[in-house]
Amino acid sequence: MKIDFHSTDPQHIANLGDLKQYYQKDDPGYPYITQRPVIYNQFAASHLTDEGHQLRVRWLETYEDDLMRAITHPDFIEKLCRKRNDGHYSITLIAELYSGSRKEGRFLTTAISLSLDSDWGHHQITTIHPSKWTDLYYANGNLKGKYLRLK
Repeated sequence: MKIDFHSTDPQHIANLGDLKQYYQKDDPGYPYITQRPVIYNQFAASHLTDEGHQLRVRWLETYEDDLMRAITHPDFIEKLCRKRNDGHYSITLIAELYSGSRKEGRFLTTAISLSLDSDWGHHQITTIHPSKWTDLYYANGNLKGKYLRLK
């Protein structure tokens, strides 16, 4: 599937993977971590094509498959499901980037706004950005405490 990152029309990217097992049941956002379609829509498009993020679209076009993998089978997640200012909950999913079969030491990070039972019926991408090894790991090689490695 080819994603048009400039389009404001809703595009189904992938279905959210089965991630509920990795979050705490007492987390207020836990009930909303459901396997629903994840879409890229006008919210993500306007954020990623604004003046400060224009180069990011070219980068994303190179790593489109990794975006889908981050959504369906992430390598890392942020442990917390965060409540957003708009009342929705958000999870952060991360895929390690590869050049062929070689790890690059760089990552693709995406935040997904979760659908509340009473609204959309799908989750939506709020942002996608590159991350460095040092964003996830301490200098000594230990994973930072806010992340969980799934693979």
